[in-house]
Amino acid sequence: MEYIKELEKFCKDSFSKENSVVIPIYLEFEFNKHQIHDVWRFIAKKYPYSFFFSKKFDLSSKDKNTYMGYNPSKIIIREKDKNYIIEHGKKNQSGESIDALINLELNKKKFMDPNFPNFTGGFVASFGYESISLNEKIPVYPLEKGDFPEVVLMLFETIFVINEEKNSLRIFNNIQIDPGHTLKTKIEDSKKVINNAYNALLKMSIAPNNKIFKSNPSHSNHTKLEYCKKVNKAKEYIKKGDVFQIVLSQKFERRTEVIPSEVLFALKEINPSPYLFHYKFGNFNIIGSSPELLIKSINGKIKVKPIAGTRKMSLKKDENKKIAKELLKDEKEMAEHLMLIDLGRNDVGRVSKIGSVNLIKKMEIEFYSHVMHIVSEVEGEKNNDLDFFDIFFSGFPAGTVTGAPKIRAMELINELEPCRRGFYSGGIGLIDYSKDFDSCIAIRSMQIHKNKATFQAGAGIVFDSIPENEYQECINKLIVLERALTIAEQGKISL
Repeated sequence: MEYIKELEKFCKDSFSKENSVVIPIYLEFEFNKHQIHDVWRFIAKKYPYSFFFSKKFDLSSKDKNTYMGYNPSKIIIREKDKNYIIEHGKKNQSGESIDALINLELNKKKFMDPNFPNFTGGFVASFGYESISLNEKIPVYPLEKGDFPEVVLMLFETIFVINEEKNSLRIFNNIQIDPGHTLKTKIEDSKKVINNAYNALLKMSIAPNNKIFKSNPSHSNHTKLEYCKKVNKAKEYIKKGDVFQIVLSQKFERRTEVIPSEVLFALKEINPSPYLFHYKFGNFNIIGSSPELLIKSINGKIKVKPIAGTRKMSLKKDENKKIAKELLKDEKEMAEHLMLIDLGRNDVGRVSKIGSVNLIKKMEIEFYSHVMHIVSEVEGEKNNDLDFFDIFFSGFPAGTVTGAPKIRAMELINELEPCRRGFYSGGIGLIDYSKDFDSCIAIRSMQIHKNKATFQAGAGIVFDSIPENEYQECINKLIVLERALTIAEQGKISL
């Protein structure tokens, strides 16, 4: 009863300033963590518009939840310079900008509770690399027929939040209250929605795939010689003073009949990373285990986490310590990383209060399944006058996937790379109704669409880069994706 009174007071106080408010209602249930895989297999098979986003392995975050949802109430997409809204099964063009369409949903005051996770509902977002054209006049390759849209924003009013450590499941349903509406009735209706979702979840069971599919070789859009020639061309621009660094990527394709959800679980098993995700948009599957934060804004704090400097892991632990020490002594890698720290400071500084930007982690080694990286973290206090679009694009795309200075580096990427990047090196994340958001860079990620897996990796080219080494760095970064595909194709998931 006290809780209802608190909500009623919140509504009354808010209606003097807002037209409507958003209140997340939730119920909590016991949940066996081993059911996660059955539930997602079921959702991924049955619902073409759905998502899985897990922070379980993010050691630097308090958020250890796994988020899932299906049947978004609204979808916003951008393709070929036009914005569309998909609602009630109909697709209509919108004359509004992407940021206006986002703010239309987020400009409602949300009831906050300290027990809420970072995401209780809102947009599940994908911004492809070429969506930089929304914010900067940069030449980019046009969207071709059959390409994944530049921007996809799926609005979820009901989501599952699973905490494996606590064996708990919370189902959130976000209700919108307008002046004159009866709060108690809305809450009771919301609880019915939640209970229906829970009863549906109990029936979500599907056997793991035991089918074995053929594993095909992958093919790059560059030969080794072609890539090395482009590295040398990039070095010419660097020597002329156009840029300090350019990140040159190569794209690989592989034919596969694999079940996409099995690739997600293979990645979870062999490459547990801070961001583990599977986004389903019709026939498109974007799957990844990204190590790198793009930009996030939580509780008034904005953070970026530059990752630059890579070495392949050894099977021997003692040898990895030696490799890590050598990496931190590598002058090229250290100079590159320092440049990206400065870029991160500038990105955060543009949207933070003056004097609030701090380097909270400097050049530490983080170990993953196949590679190790040098990592730093930059944090600032959010400038309250700015919205999601302002903050997100202050750091998008990340300097670690473009080079520096960013604008000129992106112009040269468009010149030197033979095709659009699409989802690769873009941003994947969750935008809460509170306007808080958390996003990662779409690296160590793949697209599966119509029996074709597409994945990409790049290397940071500087004045003394050795072309063959940069080519090999791309290959090293993609080993985990190739392996995950093969494990899933052979039905060897042990989860």
